Amino acid sequence: MVILDLKWVGFAILCAVLAVVGTIVWALRRRTGADEGSLDAAALGAVSEELQRAHRAGRALISDLGHELRTPIATLLTHIEILALDDVGTDVRAQSLQLAKREAQRMSRLVDDMLELGRLETAELLASRPLSLSALVEDVVAQIFPQAVADAVAVDVICPPTLPLVLGDADRLRQVVLNLLDNALKYAGPGAHVTIELAVTSSAVTCSVCDDGPGIPSEHLPFVSQRFYRAGTSQIEGSGLGLALVAEILRRHDSELEMTSSVGEDHGTCARFALKVARETSG
Repeated sequence: MVILDLKWVGFAILCAVLAVVGTIVWALRRRTGADEGSLDAAALGAVSEELQRAHRAGRALISDLGHELRTPIATLLTHIEILALDDVGTDVRAQSLQLAKREAQRMSRLVDDMLELGRLETAELLASRPLSLSALVEDVVAQIFPQAVADAVAVDVICPPTLPLVLGDADRLRQVVLNLLDNALKYAGPGAHVTIELAVTSSAVTCSVCDDGPGIPSEHLPFVSQRFYRAGTSQIEGSGLGLALVAEILRRHDSELEMTSSVGEDHGTCARFALKVARETSG
């Protein structure tokens, strides 16, 4: 009876998550519909296109989340059943407890990241303001520096003495840099070298996060920003949504994530994006 109840708990968790996601999509449709009367034809067309995109994204999100939660829920319930047995040895019990905890943490990451992606895909405009990308990068590097030291990874920042301000949402762009740097640390491996380089073009500031890790085979590169696509080893923890979040945030900033990588002698991976300078967009 206890195991049966636990299965219903897992099912209830899944239903609750899907209900929250559906509510986000419904709220966007209701809000957009209320605003349609005050829009001209061109603006209405843009709103309609964005609404359709958000609706498709919401349906895909629900489908993907339901699919991805099945495995950790099944694994978690299996190990709970093992722990409920009377004749299980101490070593097996300890191992099952550890695996159950890992799967529960995996579920938590999946739910959090999928809901975050859903909010991004269905939200209104970001709160874009002029900001210093160099200061933001320095803050992120300081935040992740203890992890870099623990992983024996050297991190360098290359930046001109002065950089123009860019227009963007500081919190969201912090997510972008943090995810890219975290990916570089995890996949490059101990003893690797990661470089963050900022540069200026005629109308934008570019940011590159490059590592000298093993690289990504070319056949994987077009898909690395898709939900749950993981080109690396499954032994590296993650939800498989980090680059999808990055790509969506950059899309909301009229930017794109560019990935280049090579394997073999000159191995390594670079992730790049560009943001328009504030003076070019603020008038």
